[in-house]
Amino acid sequence: MKTAKMCLWVFLPMIFITGASMEGRDAALFSSLENGGFVFKTNQVQLDQMEGKANFFYREASSSKGFHSIEIVFEDVLDHKGYKMGLTLKKEDRTNQGPIGYYKIDSKTLGFIPDNNGAFGYADVSILGEQPYYTKSGTINITHANEKVLHGIINLSLENFQEGNLKVTGNFIATLKEASSIE
Repeated sequence: MKTAKMCLWVFLPMIFITGASMEGRDAALFSSLENGGFVFKTNQVQLDQMEGKANFFYREASSSKGFHSIEIVFEDVLDHKGYKMGLTLKKEDRTNQGPIGYYKIDSKTLGFIPDNNGAFGYADVSILGEQPYYTKSGTINITHANEKVLHGIINLSLENFQEGNLKVTGNFIATLKEASSIE
């Protein structure tokens, strides 16, 4: 019985300390998301998590034809591992919901802008080599949108020309930037 009490006194504080540190980390991640950020998990050992700044802008050319076309840019500004990722989303808006909804990767896209409803993406990750990655399959779900902010969830598979695979999943909150300020 004495051993059980001693174990309780040793392990109980550890549980509370561990829980508190995770809550603090989650709060910090949420804060970075709230101000235009992202947190993505990957399948790569060298890069198990990606965090940083997320911005978006509307592409003007397609909005006149009843389509929403949005570009989202994700950049590494926190851990300096040298990655940048971009998505182009295009959707016909018959219901006036704006950009809210699911976007499926269009495998028939020949350029960086999908011809119809769909999405295209790329990732440039320097620690994984010089070859850029391009989306092969997956979805992007825009769950909330207003004129200045997009909330979303991604689940993507990307590959490069040397058959390297990169799976990326996670959440983002992107803030509006003028097209001329996106680099």
